[in-house]
Amino acid sequence: MNPNRLNGGRQESEPMKHLSALLLVTVLVAGCARSPSITQTDEWVRARAPGPTVSVCYSATESTREQVMALALGECAEDRRALTLIGEDSALNDCPILKRRRVTFACVTPGTRGQVFP
Repeated sequence: MNPNRLNGGRQESEPMKHLSALLLVTVLVAGCARSPSITQTDEWVRARAPGPTVSVCYSATESTREQVMALALGECAEDRRALTLIGEDSALNDCPILKRRRVTFACVTPGTRGQVFP
C-alpha cells in the first residue's frame, strides 16, 4: 500500500507533524490551567496552622475566589467545614507554571475566629 494514499496523496512533512503535536499539547495544557488544583503544603506552614491545611494552585486571571475556596473546603473533614486563610505565595512553590499562585487555608470548625469561608 502506498503511504501517500492514506492522506489523499499529500505527504505531511515531519516538522508539520511535530508542530501539530505541539499545538495539541499546548491547547490541552492551557485548558488544565483554568481549573484550580490541590497541591502540597509546606511543612513549616503546616506546623503553625490552627488545624489541618489545604493548599490550592490557581491562575489569578482564570480562577474565581469562589472556585478556589470551594475546592479547598471540599478537602476538609466534615467536622471542620470552614476555612481560615494561612497565606498566599507565587514563588518557589509546587504549582505549575500556568497556575503559579498558591493559597493555603486551615480547615477549622465553623464559628472559629478568623474564619473566611463559608
